[in-house]
Amino acid sequence: MPFRRAGRPGLIGTMARTAVVAGTASAVVNHGNQRRDARQQAANEDQQSQAQMADMQTQLDQANAEKQAAAQQAASEFERVYSKDAVPEDVPEVEIVATGPVAELAWALKQASLVTSTSEARRLVEQGGVEVDGARATDPKARLEPGRQYLVRVGSKNRRFARIRVA
Repeated sequence: MPFRRAGRPGLIGTMARTAVVAGTASAVVNHGNQRRDARQQAANEDQQSQAQMADMQTQLDQANAEKQAAAQQAASEFERVYSKDAVPEDVPEVEIVATGPVAELAWALKQASLVTSTSEARRLVEQGGVEVDGARATDPKARLEPGRQYLVRVGSKNRRFARIRVA
């Protein structure tokens, strides 16, 4: 038969019980501290992410404002050039070297890459699709004098411009 002790528990039993109760209490307190720390960390992370999102939104707003300004400028340039038959500000300058004493208009248009072939240039001139210095050209063999610069517009819907200098 096992030995049983009667009466109050001894010192070892009381200490063990106290340790268990104390350990439980500290575990509960530590758990509460961990929860509080986790909530604070989550709140800090939320604030940081909100600040980052606000910065990103500000950058997007600035980019959109810049795009809108560029779009308005492009629209006004389009209106000025196509609706009012004005000359664009960024007209490319092309220098061609005449093979003889003068250069023919159709050949010059081909050399300036305004058309793909001399035949196409002749057709455009004959149909009235080419202007030289603001005047409609009708002769594909019109002479362009060396040493002068000519502002040439080709086409009506798909306009192409060039400043041709004959050397």
